[in-house]
Amino acid sequence: VFYFGLDDKKIIQDQDTALGRLASKFFFGPSDEFRNQTFKLIPRIVEGNLLVRKSVGSKPAILGKKLKLHYIRTDRFMEIIVDIGSEKIAERIVKLSIGYAKTMVVDMAFLLEGVHVSTLPERLLGAVRMSKIDFKDRDGHRMCHLV
Repeated sequence: VFYFGLDDKKIIQDQDTALGRLASKFFFGPSDEFRNQTFKLIPRIVEGNLLVRKSVGSKPAILGKKLKLHYIRTDRFMEIIVDIGSEKIAERIVKLSIGYAKTMVVDMAFLLEGVHVSTLPERLLGAVRMSKIDFKDRDGHRMCHLV
């Protein structure tokens, strides 16, 4: 689970900026289809197994084009749930990655895809680095299961 926040909501509402024009439609507009075509991930395996690095790559991906995304919205937050199991290749890559997670360093950047000149340049919404994660609890039981 990753959380990103803003100091001032006006940043994503301002129609005078490229980010505001795109973000206001994404966060406050009615269309999940628009959100599905806009939410972008740029992954990067900094350290880790060569097979996993080749499988993941570092090419930007519009997540809603391949995976089911679910949105929960209020006037104060938006939650995006990415259903990895909705696409078999993504599910296999995640299962493979979990086995090597303790040896991996993964960067993920999240942004909104700017298609029109009025929504460029794109701006980063947030980024995370996951470093050598152990998916087992203190007793050695795996905490993360994909079926």
